[in-house]
Amino acid sequence: MLRFVQKIVGTLDKSLSYPGSLVLDFFAGSGTTGRVCIEHKRHCLLCDQDPLTLEYFARHIKNAREQKELEFIRFDDLECFLAALNVLKVKG
Repeated sequence: MLRFVQKIVGTLDKSLSYPGSLVLDFFAGSGTTGRVCIEHKRHCLLCDQDPLTLEYFARHIKNAREQKELEFIRFDDLECFLAALNVLKVKG
């Protein structure tokens, strides 16, 4: 079932984005979008309100990694997340 879901997400990813683009998934759940993005050389921002998903993402996405640097950050609320985005925008 997982490979089937990855295939669907992969088809959407290839159709709606290009290598190097940023894909946002605000209901990340299992992290499938992140795994597909890594395989297709896209950047991704995964969000989920369940704190347990961070650990699951790390395991699920680790399998798709090709010696790429991954960073997992947990934000307790939307204000912290937006503040971090603003800092990144100023740096970049």
